Amino acid sequence: ETPIGDAQTFNVVPLYLDLMQGSDRAAVLDFQKKASRLQRAVMGADKATAEALTHVQLIRRALDQIAGPDPKLVAKVNEAYAALHDINDQINGDPILRRANEPQPPSLMDRVNNAVNGLTTTLAPTATHREALDIAQKQTTDLLARLHKVVGTDLASIEQQMNALGAPWTPGRIPSF
Repeated sequence: ETPIGDAQTFNVVPLYLDLMQGSDRAAVLDFQKKASRLQRAVMGADKATAEALTHVQLIRRALDQIAGPDPKLVAKVNEAYAALHDINDQINGDPILRRANEPQPPSLMDRVNNAVNGLTTTLAPTATHREALDIAQKQTTDLLARLHKVVGTDLASIEQQMNALGAPWTPGRIPSF
């Protein structure tokens, strides 16, 4: 065993402490809390959207296995799938444009990442960081409402109709007997 030395004590202070007033430190902390809360919400919405898209694919497979599925139900499934793809594009940007390296407006995740980059310093967030946070917060509110409707209302209704039709079980759906 190699000795590494005696325990040492030290004080940690923010960089540029002499440049920041107490109110500035409070503003930085407030911004960091808002940005991290927003990041958690957007990353959760991204994961929930991906899971819902997978769930819709499983629903489609189950509908293919029943004799003569209701065309209205199939249309509802297609609408939910399209809505989820639109939500995914809002969160992550258009994947086709991104792959082709074509210019596109910043996605919600781009704006969140821009705002979160303001968390890596003890200086006050810039106007760009604040603007990215404000825009992303507004977009997130609308996006989460749409996501809740598609997953909580539309898919739930589709699953009830699938139970009534006797469709094969799909993960996440409690069958009726």
